[in-house]
Amino acid sequence: MPPAVTSAFPDKVRADLRHIALMIGRAVNYIGSDGEDHGFRTAYIAMRCAEQLGWPAARREYIYVAGVLHNCGLPANADDVGTGDGKTAEPDSGPCIRGHEYAKHVALLRPFAAVIRHYRTPWTVLKGLPIPQPDRDAAALINLSAFADRLIEGAGGALDTPETVAAALREESGERFNKGQVEALVAVMADPVFWRSLRGPELQNLCANLGKDRDFLQEIGRDELRKLAVFLARLVDGKSGFTLEHSERVGLICEELGAEIGFDRKGQQELHTAGLLHDLGYVDAPTAAVLKDGALNAEEYSIIKQHVAKTRVMLERCFPGTRFPEWAANHHERLDGGGYPNHLSGAELDTGSRIVAIADIFQALGQPRPYRGRKNAEDVIRIMRAMVNDGQLDGDIFDRLAARRDYYYDLAAV
Repeated sequence: MPPAVTSAFPDKVRADLRHIALMIGRAVNYIGSDGEDHGFRTAYIAMRCAEQLGWPAARREYIYVAGVLHNCGLPANADDVGTGDGKTAEPDSGPCIRGHEYAKHVALLRPFAAVIRHYRTPWTVLKGLPIPQPDRDAAALINLSAFADRLIEGAGGALDTPETVAAALREESGERFNKGQVEALVAVMADPVFWRSLRGPELQNLCANLGKDRDFLQEIGRDELRKLAVFLARLVDGKSGFTLEHSERVGLICEELGAEIGFDRKGQQELHTAGLLHDLGYVDAPTAAVLKDGALNAEEYSIIKQHVAKTRVMLERCFPGTRFPEWAANHHERLDGGGYPNHLSGAELDTGSRIVAIADIFQALGQPRPYRGRKNAEDVIRIMRAMVNDGQLDGDIFDRLAARRDYYYDLAAV
């Protein structure tokens, strides 16, 4: 094993809000029940309306990000969320409250917290709430845009014309929705480009290409990064009860192993972050493959394996100039070169990568999956010891874990 080194994990890391919002939007796609790209379509509709209303560029970019984020409070089982009638003060308030709680505790997302909290509140109630006018207008516009998208998509194309959608929106203009915003959307719908763009692949690209770097790159502290990483991990792991808390538990095991190996406190925090975010690439994985009750076929396995490469790309774009994306993305590499995606081996895998790989395997084996029950601690150690003997895993790190088997097994439990 390479000698343990102290970490150069900085006190502040750069975070790109565009790519973080894109990642959250894709994660909501992954767990949500509103149809693929609902958040991105809502964001596009809202941005076009904001342009029609004469909002300045910075505010239009803000409303786009708010649209992408608006459903971030979905529960693990999004199908349990009712649609509501939109006429009471807090229809479907559960996702709004959850999303608000997530956002207000993460500095990068805090500017969107009030919009997330109130995007389902009808205009007759919203206009009287003691919140800043910009937040009120933004929440109203997201409410209108999200409803319009559901109207278009949910009707199977039956309402896919400007006239029929306009009539449906105007029925609730002034009560459920802001009248001026409804008329702005009606005007936008007269543009044929608007309708084509709702079906186009560029919807997600808009998020990554917003504005200028200086407007979206922010410095956040390690504690803020941890809060954001926990939020992202919960979104990704929330697809299934079988993976619930997987990444959080992997992060804890990584942090504890790092301490035993001799990493300083910064290094332990960096390992924790890598563990939290190691499966981020699953946001694009097909639901059928993730939840399959049985062995994956060759095609399904090939698709699932892509998540590690996607994890690296996502993390490098979200947090440029940091090292933990490499550790996170190497968790399926093996010392003998038999892992994936890059078939790294030996000295190409540093201590951080080796720790995350061991933590991931240990936790996954100790957690039930659709195709098997939870393995007991003795079996987990036996399986992993064989991998060490085959030259796949680092023996020194594994020995540290095995020496405290029951402690780590309890840490892995959900």
